[in-house]
Amino acid sequence: MELVTTPPEVKEKTRRMLQARTARRKSALLLGGLGTLAAAIVVAVGLIIWMRMEEGVPDLNPSVGAYTETDTLPVDELNFISLTTDALTPPIMLSPVYQIRRSLPLEDYQDLFPTKIPGCPDAPDGSITAFSSAPSDVPDAITGRFVYQTIYGGTLTVAFTDNPTMLYVPLEIGGSIVSGVPVGVGSDELQGTYYGAYRQDSFTVLLTAEGIQESEFVELLRLFASK
Repeated sequence: MELVTTPPEVKEKTRRMLQARTARRKSALLLGGLGTLAAAIVVAVGLIIWMRMEEGVPDLNPSVGAYTETDTLPVDELNFISLTTDALTPPIMLSPVYQIRRSLPLEDYQDLFPTKIPGCPDAPDGSITAFSSAPSDVPDAITGRFVYQTIYGGTLTVAFTDNPTMLYVPLEIGGSIVSGVPVGVGSDELQGTYYGAYRQDSFTVLLTAEGIQESEFVELLRLFASK
């Protein structure tokens, strides 16, 4: 028995078999570990997405100007109505009779209306009248009317009052929105005239534009209504 030995060829074959089996076992362990790690990453990413959806957080990059829930964008909604001659004709109305009238300076109302606007180099021309039934520092009603002249020959007429019976408005206020302010807008296509009306404090304001483009009129209406 002491003389029996293993041939060198058998020893080498056995060594190679053991090396191959060890290499396959290491590869299986490595692949199994990578699969477990990948599964863990997928679960983590899914959990993060689910949490964002539950919290309502928009997955946008604010560095590129993306919209977020805290942003507010001004929205204008203009619905021009077509005004006929009949609609523009004031009906017969009985206005109150005031015995006392006095003129007021336009400068007293600069917080309501701008004295200069784009395209009109000069201050408006017009007047403001206070009406009273008895001597008093506080008038019963105020009406005003003044006209801007544009450099291209157009005109913008502004009429206002704190007594609606003293000013005829040919359209309903509230059919459109400019800079968050409810307005009414209309046009007389035959005459090329645009109308805009809104309320500011206790005043009702009517703008009438002649010889002015629609886009220019919208900008002027936005300027007045948002003042």
